[in-house]
Amino acid sequence: MLEPKKESLIIYKGQPGKIVNVDKKIDIKLADGSGKKVREKDFTLLHPGPVKSLNIPSLDCNIEEVWTLLQGESVSLFDLAEFLYGDSDLNSVYNAYLHLEENLYFSGSLEEIICNSKEFIEEVQERELLKSQKAEEYNSSLKRLSMGTWIEEDENALREIEGVVLEQRSGSKILKSLGIKESPESAHKFLIKIGYWTIENNPFPGRLGVSLKSTVKKDDFILSKNSLDLTHLKSYAIDDEGSTDPDDAISLENGNRVWVHITDVASLIPNGSNGDIDASSKGSNLYLPTETVHMLPKEVTDIQALGSLEGNNAISYMVEFDEDYNIINREVHLTLVKVSRLSYSEVESQRESEDFKPLYNLAHKLKDKREANGALTISLPEVKMRVDDKGNIDIKPIGGIESRNIVSEFMLLAGETAAIFCRDNSIPIPYATQQPPEAKGAPENNLASMFIWRRKFKRGETKYSPEPHAGLGLQLYTRATSPLRRYSDLVVNQQIRSFLLGESCMTQDEVLLKVSPSIESMKRLSVCERLSNYHWKLVYLSRFKDSIYVGTFVEKKDKGVGVLLIEDLALEVTIPMNEFPELNSKVNLKIKKIDVPAGVVTFQSC
Repeated sequence: MLEPKKESLIIYKGQPGKIVNVDKKIDIKLADGSGKKVREKDFTLLHPGPVKSLNIPSLDCNIEEVWTLLQGESVSLFDLAEFLYGDSDLNSVYNAYLHLEENLYFSGSLEEIICNSKEFIEEVQERELLKSQKAEEYNSSLKRLSMGTWIEEDENALREIEGVVLEQRSGSKILKSLGIKESPESAHKFLIKIGYWTIENNPFPGRLGVSLKSTVKKDDFILSKNSLDLTHLKSYAIDDEGSTDPDDAISLENGNRVWVHITDVASLIPNGSNGDIDASSKGSNLYLPTETVHMLPKEVTDIQALGSLEGNNAISYMVEFDEDYNIINREVHLTLVKVSRLSYSEVESQRESEDFKPLYNLAHKLKDKREANGALTISLPEVKMRVDDKGNIDIKPIGGIESRNIVSEFMLLAGETAAIFCRDNSIPIPYATQQPPEAKGAPENNLASMFIWRRKFKRGETKYSPEPHAGLGLQLYTRATSPLRRYSDLVVNQQIRSFLLGESCMTQDEVLLKVSPSIESMKRLSVCERLSNYHWKLVYLSRFKDSIYVGTFVEKKDKGVGVLLIEDLALEVTIPMNEFPELNSKVNLKIKKIDVPAGVVTFQSC
């Protein structure tokens, strides 16, 4: 066994070295010229020496021939050197050691070296070849990308950069090699610069981990029948023009009985089904300017969207009024309804007709009653944005049409009726609640007042025991009217349906476990929608950089900064102001700077 002595050859942390002096600690000198004091266990002793130079030359050998010869044998490092080079001098032992460390043909310890199997060698060689090919591909991609070009073979490198844009990875070797900051913004700008992305590419669904696909199959749906036949009533699903998935409709019976029909999605998606589990993970529909990603698959919407069939299954909420518009009766039924679809504008044009005038009158009375109970209405600019397949952006303001408010009023009535029904029958559901604002009074009927008042409202909460919703002026309320689009509504649908069929309902704990994750998913989707809409507004503005925009002055901030709302875009902007105009004044604005990847646009008055 070798003993450490002066001029012996050692290996220290992968480097060859020699022993300079042996004491309590051993002085060594390494090939890079550095010296250290180490313990004997810190290095590997290879050869007694003497070491004349640490620049040890490489030696040639027929390693495959030796590997074949030594099959089934075990040899020491010195013996391996003899077989490979015909000698066990310092140079031969060091080169034999390098082959052992390579771990391709041979493996083991210095005292007992064995041959690796043919299969192992081929596997390692294949890995090394693949590694070499990847390195070659990487260098080729790096060269092209540094020149601002790319081809299909650069997909792996581009996906790596895209991962940084989407915040799915924190760094990128290719970006680092290109000298580009490894940040989402810088990566985003680079992909646009080389033409792999366009300015239109929306990064936010990917950044927020939002799935744009459904995993549910048609075979997972369950059809069932309902009981009360209401097909004789005129029932209207009133929605935006072009809507294909209405989940609510309204009927008026005998002039004093309002029916609000909600599509019975639970007849297809019962509790615990694959569709239910998938919907829970999504939380709600995702409304992007480029597309709508449905919570439920197309097959469910095709069957359950009201007006899609000659007759649709529904859960119908009936509310009966006396001649003074006081509620005298409420009922909930599983029904079959026949629905006609109308747009808001079509209903508005018929508001004086015998079919719709009573509904308008009743809706106004319902709103008056809610406002008497403390309801506060905040009306801020909203827009509907659509981007077609060619990238054309259409932005239209929402509002200014009363039929939209009429429908909203009856949906609130249905949500209130569902909440009362569930409370009275001890059916566990999620209730939508809100505490009243601490501020007294109400917003004035102007944009600046409503803009300030929105901050005074307390955040709405989902609770599992009944409490008031102050903002709506309702003692009880649950979201029950959008089961095709929102998971908590589907759960209410499932619970009421089970109760009406005499089946067991979920317990409060079970409802909590089902709904809570979906609420978190909805929060993520809400952020995704908000950021995606902002992204597309910036894209729109980038196409019309020289246009003049009109902002409404709504708030004074410190240090000479004013807040304005561009109502046509539902866009809040801030600009420096030497003097503040009157609140609600109109100010002409022009774009000073816009950077879509950075998510920044600045305006100045003009």
